[in-house]
Amino acid sequence: MNSKLYNIVKIVVAAIALIGIALFVRVAMAGDDVDAVSGATHPLITFSMVLVGLTIVITVLFSIRGLFTTPGALKQAIISVAVLAGLFFLAYVLANDAEVTNTYGQTLKDGAGAAGEIPKRVGAMIKYTYILGIIALATIVWGGVKGMFSK
Repeated sequence: MNSKLYNIVKIVVAAIALIGIALFVRVAMAGDDVDAVSGATHPLITFSMVLVGLTIVITVLFSIRGLFTTPGALKQAIISVAVLAGLFFLAYVLANDAEVTNTYGQTLKDGAGAAGEIPKRVGAMIKYTYILGIIALATIVWGGVKGMFSK
């Protein structure tokens, strides 16, 4: 990164920090009055949401740019997404779509545990998390074992 761009980024970050500090001080000085605290908190929350939104947009744009500027990155990304989709399909197939019951075997009231698509999706996401966790743990263990024997 050239020094001119670095200086611009440094000034923008300093300005954001000063705005955040000013909004925080405003909230801290609001006192115990609920309306005053609410009025002082709203701009801070709005500012935070704008910063998160900008961060998401910038991250996505740079990621997309990186996909198209690096020769093998797009192919690797498509393969990775396909593997994740395959793992989710496996989790969805393994998921149960039966009624949701409490610890006593009784169906939940008000149709909250009705059999069908929603319990199947929830079960699929839980199983998907388990599958990804097992893969992550296996990768960590494999790296440790490989590191122990490679020296």
